[in-house]
Amino acid sequence: MTTRGAMFPLLTIIAACAGSVEPRTDTITVAPIRASFATNAAITVEYAGMPGRAGDWLGLFVAGSADDAPLTRVSTGGARSGVATFSAPSSPGSYVVRIFFDGERSARAESPAFSVMPPPTLSTDATEYFVGDDVIVSFANFAGNETDWVSIYGVDDPDIRYLSRRFTRGATSGTFVFHSLPAGLYDVRGFFADTFQREVESAPFLIKTPASLVPLKQAYASGETVAIDFANMPGGAGDWIGIFSPGAPDTAIIAARPTEGARFGLVTIGGLADGTYVARGFGASASSGTVRAAESIRFTIGPIPSPVTLTTSAASYASGASVDVSYVGLPGTAVDWIAVYPANATSDADFVAQQSTHGLLVGDATFAGLPDGTYVARAVHDDGGLERLGESAPFSIAPPPPPPIPSPTFAPDALRYTAGGAPIAVSFAHFPATSRDWIGLFLIGSGDELPVAAQSTAGAASGTVRFGGVPIGCYTLRAFLGGALQHALESAPIEVAAATTLTPSKLSYASAESVTIAFDGMPGSSTDWIGIFAPDASDTAALAVSYTGGLTSGTLVFAGLVDGTYVARGYADDSFTREAETVVFVVGSAGP
Repeated sequence: MTTRGAMFPLLTIIAACAGSVEPRTDTITVAPIRASFATNAAITVEYAGMPGRAGDWLGLFVAGSADDAPLTRVSTGGARSGVATFSAPSSPGSYVVRIFFDGERSARAESPAFSVMPPPTLSTDATEYFVGDDVIVSFANFAGNETDWVSIYGVDDPDIRYLSRRFTRGATSGTFVFHSLPAGLYDVRGFFADTFQREVESAPFLIKTPASLVPLKQAYASGETVAIDFANMPGGAGDWIGIFSPGAPDTAIIAARPTEGARFGLVTIGGLADGTYVARGFGASASSGTVRAAESIRFTIGPIPSPVTLTTSAASYASGASVDVSYVGLPGTAVDWIAVYPANATSDADFVAQQSTHGLLVGDATFAGLPDGTYVARAVHDDGGLERLGESAPFSIAPPPPPPIPSPTFAPDALRYTAGGAPIAVSFAHFPATSRDWIGLFLIGSGDELPVAAQSTAGAASGTVRFGGVPIGCYTLRAFLGGALQHALESAPIEVAAATTLTPSKLSYASAESVTIAFDGMPGSSTDWIGIFAPDASDTAALAVSYTGGLTSGTLVFAGLVDGTYVARGYADDSFTREAETVVFVVGSAGP
């Protein structure tokens, strides 16, 4: 977002319903929103059934301690229900939150016990790797659930788009090794209890393509300048490329050229004597000085004979097509010729077709009408005896292959749905078209034998199936083909979330009165936000803005609105994608 107000929620405890303070007979409840919290972090609990007195309060206690030993306490402000936030202690342990009515010393209700433990940590064994290196990830202070998990992500990817994940199987600390990651910028994220609530994130790490040096030729003529192509060099001002004898130490430099800080490019080095060489690239390292980044294959400098080469215009031809043969380096006599032979022919007299070169050293020969088969082209010098001068790679003539059969594909029409809203529509194509093809909806991590719902494709090769009435949760789609018991295809994770609602506490407010907006069913990102708008304003024209703090439900209070007519709108993950909008409400003289 580029336009945001500076307004934030005004209360640590947000009342879900305020007003009368008469006693109530509702069940008194208090519960933490999670089973564990990090030391020195925020502990959030939800409470309900309070009488609504100004002196009601909640206290944070060591589990099992007496009611007169609160570690800290928070007033409800007269709210009957709402959310309270405590600062977690610095000491790990088991804690509870208790409810006390105004003037009473004995708790009326106690939350389930929850853990406070050192914050979880994730780290990699390096900040930079080359493609093909193993990435070792260390984790510590995890919750100890069987389904706590760790995954690799592209650094800007959302949490549901993991690349590769590992379950901790109840371990609170340990290591995982991730293999074969392509070049890119990544991070590692940790989650508890098979949820997508991110608990911890590592520093980013980079996977780089290794440096490479390639001589443009493997054989150079005596006195010829050598050209070395380089790629993925470190890019430092002191990088350089040197010429060495194979196996020589890095100090035995024969010739060198700087790269001028370029990561990609070409250096040329002349004046080298005849011999065999390698090129090596070097970059500066802050910790170890100059280090070798790459070494080329061997190349030679010396006299080069002119070889006879024959090449065909293709490695395979359709039946009836003409074959073009190019030749270079022939002696240039009138008795040289080019011929086509079966690939297994041993005698140079057993050709299928033949053409004279007419004394050319370089040229082309075209052969038409060759039957289907596998062949080679040969250059032959016929001066009373047949002398083979060169031979091409084998080539084939055959009917064209049938077009490839497209691979089966399927995909949902979205990755996020609203419970009770439009069904999940799944388009499929190129299926085998058997009566035993089907598509199933599964909870993430469940086995192929446990579909939540299943739809037959009715023997169609392509089409659409729909899943309606799917409850809230995280799912994946799997395709089963030809009666197989194991899925052949699986979709990216999809989410079914509760419908988002926004409700003002009143439809008409007095001038300068604070406006309270209740929300429910927000996605739960720490960057979800609610804004105040003129009724017909664009989604970028917010008059006041406040973040939900990662809560899916709760209330936000907006103060300082001038007299006028407004709506509140909710948006997901710092975007302008509207999740919900309230009815119109008024402030001040604009009201009835």
